[in-house]
Amino acid sequence: MFSKKKYKDIDKVLEALEMNLSNNYKDLAISSRNELEKLIVSRHNEGTLIGKDYEKYNKKLISYTEKMKGYHH
Repeated sequence: MFSKKKYKDIDKVLEALEMNLSNNYKDLAISSRNELEKLIVSRHNEGTLIGKDYEKYNKKLISYTEKMKGYHH
């Protein structure tokens, strides 16, 4: 992951998302992706996730969103 301690919560959700995808747990992967999006938006709005760090995590979110396009609840 990105190894910044201040983003441990985001890294934890990313790890869960990757695990859920690798195990083909689509509902859990969708849930993790949604949680990741909320965390990124929330941290960005608070001003605690900015600049290059925000760009890195947002690119990850976009990438996972693309991979999961066919997933539905």
